[in-house]
Amino acid sequence: MKDEYSLTWKLKTLIWSISAGTIVSFFFATNFLDWATSFNPGGSILLISPIMCGLLLGIVTWEADAIQTVLSSFILTTTATVGVILTLTSPMLLGVAWVPDTYYIYVAQNVMISIILILPLSLLGAMVGRFFSENTIMSSDYRKEREMLKSETDEWYQMLEEKLEEKRAALAALDDVRTEDEPEVPSEISE
Repeated sequence: MKDEYSLTWKLKTLIWSISAGTIVSFFFATNFLDWATSFNPGGSILLISPIMCGLLLGIVTWEADAIQTVLSSFILTTTATVGVILTLTSPMLLGVAWVPDTYYIYVAQNVMISIILILPLSLLGAMVGRFFSENTIMSSDYRKEREMLKSETDEWYQMLEEKLEEKRAALAALDDVRTEDEPEVPSEISE
């Protein structure tokens, strides 16, 4: 059962990451190709789309370890970058349009801009989404269970401290008894 849940969760996270990367690559590619398309979302979408997709990704991955959220952000960035590369190089790859030699520099610049903007912004959004989910969206049952576990853990630590104190006191009493029971050695024999 645990393996099925883990596999299902990993597959869900992968699908969410690839979907978010596709959305981000769409907005980046349309912004980079504003001279060739009639749809131009504007420059502010370069900042908003990775943050919002990262935020949703953080909300989806709040139950998992933080490393899973970071890995999901890397998958989002990789998918978005590959999407931007494919979109910008498709005229050259398919041979449907003639492009000047300087177009390769244009593609490289836009790919670097994509990587530099998408990774930190999506990671920031994912961490904010995790924080938001853990503190706000978390169900009341889960919150009660977590508080109960915390109180049980505190009780165990308190019991361990009491036992440790009892053992220390018993050892101290044992040392006192040993020193009292030892016979005194006359000074003549000890020399």
